[in-house]
Amino acid sequence: MVTLPDSVVKLQMVPIPGGTVKIGSQLITVKPFWIASTETPWEAYDVFIGSGPPSKPYDQTAFAPDAIARPSKSYILPDLGWGHHGYPVINVSFTSVEMFCRWLASKTKKKYRLPTEAEWELACRAGVDGEWKIDKATADKSAWYLGNSERKTHPIGKKVANKYGLFDMLGNVGEWATDLE
Repeated sequence: MVTLPDSVVKLQMVPIPGGTVKIGSQLITVKPFWIASTETPWEAYDVFIGSGPPSKPYDQTAFAPDAIARPSKSYILPDLGWGHHGYPVINVSFTSVEMFCRWLASKTKKKYRLPTEAEWELACRAGVDGEWKIDKATADKSAWYLGNSERKTHPIGKKVANKYGLFDMLGNVGEWATDLE
């Protein structure tokens, strides 16, 4: 459990054992890693947004961008009015998410980053190898999807966790991950 700096917000990190996962036609070996047990809640992202003034724009052709950059406050309701407290972060760019990870790492002195596609797949499958099919009853218990979501996000961690203790790995909101490399 990590407490975000200058707040009472906590993120639960879960260890994921290494293994192999097939992505397309490639069999990828994944080393053990840690991942948050839920999608990032707005409370955590709000601490990041409120942690200081927005950084100055940087020249993307320069050698190194500002390592403490953070997005400016949104001009629209970033949660689309679907829910904020206890809900997953939505409507953020890949760069904003990377900056959140950098900020969190700099504040906690621990390494935080997005999972790779293979890591995310391994964590989502929670030990299931080969063909993977989920029946409707299992989907209803463990995921928000078109058939039960009313086309909006839902509070994090309200469905059944997978065998690794991870919530909302299927459905609710899209997840950012990095490439295989």
